[in-house]
Amino acid sequence: MANNTFLKQRNMLEIIKIIKNMGNVTKPEIVKATGFTQSTVHSFIIELLEKDIIHEEGIAESNGGRKAVIYRMNEDKFKIFAVDIGDSYISVCISNLDFKSIYSKTVNYKINDYGISEGFECIIRLINSAIDQSQTDKNNILGIGVSVSGTVDFLNGKIYQITNSPKWCNIPLAKMIEDRTGINTIIDKDNNNAVLYYKMEDIVNKSNIVFLSTRKGIGTGVLIEGNVYRGSHFLAGEFGHIRIDSTGAICKCGRTGCIEPLASDPGIVKRFSLIKKQENISLNMVIEAAKQNDEAALDVLNDVADNLTLALSNVIRIYDPSEIIIDCIWLQNFPGIYNTIIDNVYEDNNFVDRDNLIFTLSKEDNILLLGATALVLDHHLNSDATSKFLQ
Repeated sequence: MANNTFLKQRNMLEIIKIIKNMGNVTKPEIVKATGFTQSTVHSFIIELLEKDIIHEEGIAESNGGRKAVIYRMNEDKFKIFAVDIGDSYISVCISNLDFKSIYSKTVNYKINDYGISEGFECIIRLINSAIDQSQTDKNNILGIGVSVSGTVDFLNGKIYQITNSPKWCNIPLAKMIEDRTGINTIIDKDNNNAVLYYKMEDIVNKSNIVFLSTRKGIGTGVLIEGNVYRGSHFLAGEFGHIRIDSTGAICKCGRTGCIEPLASDPGIVKRFSLIKKQENISLNMVIEAAKQNDEAALDVLNDVADNLTLALSNVIRIYDPSEIIIDCIWLQNFPGIYNTIIDNVYEDNNFVDRDNLIFTLSKEDNILLLGATALVLDHHLNSDATSKFLQ
């Protein structure tokens, strides 16, 4: 009996995933995609309709036979709560199953200036306020997903260390949030979550993807055969700490020559601040200066572009992906520099060409919240034992 229950749950989730991924789909299309019998698919569809997990969307065009009903995911059946914790801010968001935000808020908060207790209470206040202001029923929340930069024990929901915040280490944050809210909570590294979003949105229809971000440093999220690769000790993706210049700048990790200070957004700000001998420089200030043909700003960006080219070339040699997604805000403003980087990467790699490796420049400003949302959705679409879709 237990085996039959498990098989039913697994098959039910398989159909839910197909309906979620395909959008509008008919029973014959589900039969073809799953290999299940028509009667099996029919019984699952009836159950999903009764649970209000799917809706009838209309009638498909007929090719001469009986017209088939089109089914679609009820994207508003559940809501997903997302939290993104940075070293100087905390963001929260509530979305439906289609990643459509119904509430979001960001507060400036330098978490390392406060103890864990104070910071945790700030997170809880933001969560409770978001639920109250959006009038979201807790029972309809699929889960809470959390994105952080740094090392995370994904399996046990524990933060080993948040980047630039040494006070925040060895914290069982998922359990702490779950105990206070009563809502299932999952936590992972921000770039791992981001690559999950791209997988789930099917923006890239590939199974081997590297997501490389320059926002908080140089970090990667890696998808291998459709699964996030985290490594034996959850250290996979710490790409910014690969050393490329033994005489280079001192990295925040304490070593010399890491690629992170040479190619990241914080590295750009620091270098431009030193040149201008100014404090309170922001990335946007560097971007605007470069747009006005400020020589120092352009020199910094072009030099960073060379180092980013080297980073991308190394990504190819290490992971051999079919697609690389680049999350870099300043490159969105300089398409000429971006095109030069990509041309130089292809030129620097003799074993790949434009037909075998695709580059995508991410345009999602809130990718880390989207990633935390994807983390929850992916869990409930693939976990037979705890999926709320099966309750």
